[in-house]
Amino acid sequence: MKNTAEMLDNTGTYTTVVLAILMDKYGTEFMEWDPAVLAQQIVLDFAIDEVTADLNDKIQAGISIFTSTAFYNSIEIFSSICNTLSFNVGYSTDIFIPADIDDCMWGCIEVKLLEGDEYNKQDFTPDIATFVGMLLSNEGIYKPPSALSFAIFPDEESVEDVIADDPIFFQSFWKGQEDKKAGLEILAQKRLRDLFTQLDEVDVGDIDKGFTSKVRDSLGRDAG
Repeated sequence: MKNTAEMLDNTGTYTTVVLAILMDKYGTEFMEWDPAVLAQQIVLDFAIDEVTADLNDKIQAGISIFTSTAFYNSIEIFSSICNTLSFNVGYSTDIFIPADIDDCMWGCIEVKLLEGDEYNKQDFTPDIATFVGMLLSNEGIYKPPSALSFAIFPDEESVEDVIADDPIFFQSFWKGQEDKKAGLEILAQKRLRDLFTQLDEVDVGDIDKGFTSKVRDSLGRDAG
């Protein structure tokens, strides 16, 4: 069992785990606090040297997920949250730093795990859906994993029209599709296992059990 200070100091701690730790300590009230006040309180309560930029990025990304619909409505926030949840670029509300396709997939999976049924009540804006479709098509994937089923593809029909008259190429093309999609799913499953391990290790109370249950119940539906 790892203590919470150790987990908060670890750059490899998932955003879900960070939120579980803070909710166990503060409930949901911390989401309404000024970031500077929250940082000071975390330093005092968890006996860490500072709230690093990495930790603050995860906290702010997590708060945005729960307190706004920007993940679904702003391509900048969507990409920023996906990058943050995937341990890449820090969270920002002002700069568009495009996420990679594996980051978009993991971002959607972890947000859905956090939101549960609320996730299904939101639709992504066309610019986000088109952005994800572009990333998928750039990888040669035209049948997305279920986590990215909202994607809008450029010229999707024209691709099938070009290859439809060549049965061998048609079969090879769609076999390649499945292989590439499987690669995305394997990475997502690895991250899910890592997240489960962290949730099992972190030293918090009932909120940990709740998070663990929510994530485990969703396994198999969200990574496909």
